[in-house]
Amino acid sequence: MIVNHTNDKAIINRILKNDDVWSRVAEEGVSKDAYQPPDGPYYIVEESGSALLIGHWKNHITIEVHINVIPEFRHKAKEFAELAVQWLWDNTRCQKLVAEIPEIFPDVV
Repeated sequence: MIVNHTNDKAIINRILKNDDVWSRVAEEGVSKDAYQPPDGPYYIVEESGSALLIGHWKNHITIEVHINVIPEFRHKAKEFAELAVQWLWDNTRCQKLVAEIPEIFPDVV
């Protein structure tokens, strides 16, 4: 599996707008049709476009991460997450990661 940074909005949208993913990540009142990923976060994508890590800087050394994986690829989610996090360690000044998972999604690990 290969992961790399991307700014390709088509790839990012394909993952985030997957019906299953969208139902877990969309803010209330945000239209799937109107949504466009913002510039600024790190977007780390799996080579086939099946998984995405979004990283937002919280301070000079800390990135908050969100991992999104389409259902058909979830059996490889752990491998993707490990590689994407390693990409951040190797290619940014990141020294600390944080993530939040809402209680309503107990299957998200």
